[in-house]
Parts: sequence; structure tokens; C-alpha cells
Amino acid sequence: MFVIGEGSIQHLFSRHQYSAHASFSFQVPSPARSKLTQCLIFFSPLDRQHSIIMSTVSATALKEKFTELSLISLLCSCMHNNKVKDEVIKYGDMQVKQLDKSGKAFEVVIKPPSKDPSEVKLSSPPRSPTCLDAKTIQEKLEKAEERRKSMEAETLKKLAKEREHQTEVLSKAAEVEAAFAKKAQEELKKKQELYEQNQQAQRQAKIERLKEMDQHAEVVRQNKMIMTNSPKA
Repeated sequence: MFVIGEGSIQHLFSRHQYSAHASFSFQVPSPARSKLTQCLIFFSPLDRQHSIIMSTVSATALKEKFTELSLISLLCSCMHNNKVKDEVIKYGDMQVKQLDKSGKAFEVVIKPPSKDPSEVKLSSPPRSPTCLDAKTIQEKLEKAEERRKSMEAETLKKLAKEREHQTEVLSKAAEVEAAFAKKAQEELKKKQELYEQNQQAQRQAKIERLKEMDQHAEVVRQNKMIMTNSPKA
């Protein structure tokens, strides 16, 4: 990226303007040797002629050092003492003012103020008259009374609807309860009738068995009497 010789770091310092000569010294560790080598950089802001005076610096060390030239640029910008004049660029209704030479801080004025804020007077909304005559007061009272009566009528209507709804609910509950009681009574009556029928059938069956037993006993007695009255052979 950089070529050693005159104008080798012009790309780095081309965006800055300097009014005096400056020199920087830094030490570069040489990978091929154990000793340190020193490199001095001199630059001129007027004719932008740069030269590098080096003493026993290897190519690898120079390659590593040129990667750190951004730090040198930062040091150069710190030593730049000239004040930059404020420049205002107009673009349509906007004005752009550069705050520092780095090109990172700007002041943008979109549009100049049209009027002094102190001169602007806010108009207050119109106020209602404070003094009222007797007729106006009477009209307001009548309207308030009408609103009160209307609200009372709406409240009574709402209460009547609620009571009607409650009556309907209670009547439906009474109907359901009556139907349930009637159904339960019918089922109980059916069970009682069935129970009575079963009891009657059981009693009738017992009577029939007793009659059969009496008839059988009568037959046995008659047979005994016949056997007793018959002559012995």
C-alpha cells in the first residue's frame, strides 16, 4: 500500500494541512536482529514533500510498522494548532456548519426562525359572560330539572325491567319445581300401586296354599276313617 521514498505517506496526510515542520521518532523491533532501529519521519505541509530517513530497518519491520501509521495520523492531528475557520455551506433552506476538522461533527440548521418567539401572542378562547339574567338562570334550572326527571325515569325503567326479569326467573323456577314434584308424585304412586299388587298376589297365593293343605288334610282323615271302619280280614 505504501512505497518507501519521497511522498510515500502522502495518502495518509493528504487530508490534513500543517503550518510547520514536525518530526516523530519511534522504535521498530527488527525480527532479524535483537537491536532496535529508529525511523524518523519528516513532512512538509507546504509542498507536501515527505521523506523517510531510516537506519538499518528490515523489510518485515517496515511492513509491520506501516500498519501502525493510523496512530501517527492521530498524533499529527493532535499537534495541529491552527484554528479552522468556520465554513457555512448552504444547500436549499439548510445551512451546514463544520464544527471540527475531523469531518465528524456538523451543525445543521434546517431553516432560520421566521419570527421571534417572544412576539408571538397566543389568543385565549372566548369566555362565557359571568353575569346571567334571571331568565337564563330559570332556563338552566328547568333544563336541569328535566335532565333529573329523565334520569329518574330511566332508572325506574331499568329497575322495572330488572324486577320483571326476576319475576320471570322465579316463575320459571316454580314451574320447573312443580313439574319435578308432579313427576316424583306420579312415580311414587306407581310404586305404591305395584307394591300393593305384589302384596295382594302374595296373600292370594298363601290363601290358595292353605286351601290346598286343608283339602289334603280332609282327604287323609277320610281315608283313615275308611280304614278304621272296614272289617279286619
